[in-house]
Amino acid sequence: MQLQQKFDTLKQKVTPHFLFNCFNILSSLIGEDKQTADKFLDELTKVYRYLLRNIENDLSTVESEMKFIESYSGLQKTRYRESLLFDRQVDAQYYPCILPFLSLLLLVENAVKHNSMSLQQPITISIHLSDDGPGGGK
Repeated sequence: MQLQQKFDTLKQKVTPHFLFNCFNILSSLIGEDKQTADKFLDELTKVYRYLLRNIENDLSTVESEMKFIESYSGLQKTRYRESLLFDRQVDAQYYPCILPFLSLLLLVENAVKHNSMSLQQPITISIHLSDDGPGGGK
């Protein structure tokens, strides 16, 4: 019960913080590059739609979370450009599997927040799920 309460509190914090950062990025893009701002707004719409539709859920499928992370990573790529790289490789057989809602987002956000990055030293966030490697899945 305590773990559920912590998870619910975390979900409530994600949306306002996330929106605040996105609106700041969008605001700066509007004056600089309208085409990139339009693309950013499209990805933001996808991300926020996913959040609104699923915020009450505790669980999600790997497929849904990966689609969400693809849109979210597009937002982050707009912000950090070539300083942030994403490598996503998930076998389709795992798409129906269940995981906690926004668990991948929390991991990606932590990787971005707690690492420094630059064009000379970019970071790569990798999400892999396959049957390769020792012991089967990873």
